[in-house]
Amino acid sequence: MIIVFGYVGAKLLRRIHFPAVTAYLLIGIVIGPPLLDIVPVKVMGASDFISNFVLGMIAFALGSNFRVDKIRQAGTRVLWISIFEASLAWLLVTGVMILYLVARHMPIHP
Repeated sequence: MIIVFGYVGAKLLRRIHFPAVTAYLLIGIVIGPPLLDIVPVKVMGASDFISNFVLGMIAFALGSNFRVDKIRQAGTRVLWISIFEASLAWLLVTGVMILYLVARHMPIHP
């Protein structure tokens, strides 16, 4: 049932130009316990095989989009975006943690 919902949902969402991976995630959220509860928590806990199978389908779908010529074409641009993104995330998390730790140890008295 999970696989059928995921497959059909991905096909429907692909018609409005959603990537397959995003469609799988959205369908999983919709049919899971948080929203419609079509797939109850007990089934989710006992579905390790299905989860691994679906993750394999998602990985296959992602991998089929990568071609060596496209990766080479994107080249340094992707590298710089990745470095910038990782650095910005590190700076943001570090800055917030420093502010939190400093504020936590400061006396609140005026």
